[in-house]
Amino acid sequence: MGLLLSARHTGASSSRRGHLWHGTVSGTTWTWTDVTSALPGVGADPDLSRMSLAAALISANNYRVYLLASQAPGQHSGRNDQKNVFTSGDSGASWISMNMVPGGRAPRNPQGTATSPDHDQFDLDFIHDQADYNQMIIVDPKNPDAVFIGGNLAMGRSLNGSAGAASDWDLLTDWLPFGRGFAGWGPTTYAHADWHAAAIVHVGTTAYFYGGNDGGIFRSTDTPSSAGFLTAPGNSAVWEDKLNRGIVSHLVYSVATASQRNTTSCAAAPHAVDMMLGGLQDNGTRMRIMPGGTAVATFTGFNQIDGGDGFGVGISCASGSAIGTNLLSTYVSQVHYSFDSGGTFEMAFDDTGWPGPNPAITPGLSPRITLDPFYTFVMRIASDLNRDRTFIVALTDTPAQDGHVYRSVDGAKQRPGWASTGPSARPAAPTQRSSRGR
Repeated sequence: MGLLLSARHTGASSSRRGHLWHGTVSGTTWTWTDVTSALPGVGADPDLSRMSLAAALISANNYRVYLLASQAPGQHSGRNDQKNVFTSGDSGASWISMNMVPGGRAPRNPQGTATSPDHDQFDLDFIHDQADYNQMIIVDPKNPDAVFIGGNLAMGRSLNGSAGAASDWDLLTDWLPFGRGFAGWGPTTYAHADWHAAAIVHVGTTAYFYGGNDGGIFRSTDTPSSAGFLTAPGNSAVWEDKLNRGIVSHLVYSVATASQRNTTSCAAAPHAVDMMLGGLQDNGTRMRIMPGGTAVATFTGFNQIDGGDGFGVGISCASGSAIGTNLLSTYVSQVHYSFDSGGTFEMAFDDTGWPGPNPAITPGLSPRITLDPFYTFVMRIASDLNRDRTFIVALTDTPAQDGHVYRSVDGAKQRPGWASTGPSARPAAPTQRSSRGR
């Protein structure tokens, strides 16, 4: 009997290294051997950190094993990315590379290219620079060649995983497949970002895939008469999230309503008292407008008007227009604004450094500061209740980590349009440093 175990040394983040161990048992005694060096290309000081294993039986006492691995921290520019995926056909005694490195080979249905405006998954690097946070890998227990990997934006499938570097991959899900120019993608291929767990169950001739991510539970079903996650081509498998109904899991950071403020130049909007805007982590910025005469208890729709994480929100109006025509929402070190009631959003400023400062956008702050995303992960917006289109936001710079307060008096529309109101005290150190998608 044998067992594989991945482990990571503790200590300073720059010295952590992942290792792969193989264990055998005789009676009640286990013997463990470090087999990390059997992984191609990891080096004597292994460039590895968090790893995830999945296996399925090939024949009696022999397993097909897959290993999804992240890079070691501090060895690459930025945060650690996906290192590679490896596979073994002899229960982990020997390994081959599947050549799934950042910027390497592509799936058969890629979403854009490295230079496309939208490019969620153009290569086989599924976990990207959140490699220590989101990892999901699973093998169909009835087919050791069928392997699935989920990361931070998409989930993919190979039906010939034993081919290693020659294996074919198809994308099955995306976190925002609607209206972004991805041909053939739509609501039935949606699954939330940040994959963590999965299970595949066979009941008679029906197979079920249950996936767990930051948005809850997602399911696809495969039957002889209805192709799904196992047999449907590429991104044509249908996914559903109705299993989440009744699970109260939303994390709401802020709420704004049209009735919370005195309007000055804003015109009164029909049913303005029933307009509500909320910022939800991992579930976007969502707005509800009650139709006239509809009871609150019978209306459950909160439409997403801005994607990703939703944190701070604000509500005002375009000059002379109805309350709610000017909306604000925040993301990590970003402020977005809308002057068409959430129909479209523009960037007021973006100093995240992901992937780098944008000179057309970053002058939105005056004076310019470089933001620290660890402090500005959750950004609140304060609305002036007596002045239309006037908002205040607290920011922290890097590397000094000094606090600043900025104000916009035009609904965040102009660049530069956020002016500093003066120096502030240095903020307290965060108890936990968060990152995108968490």
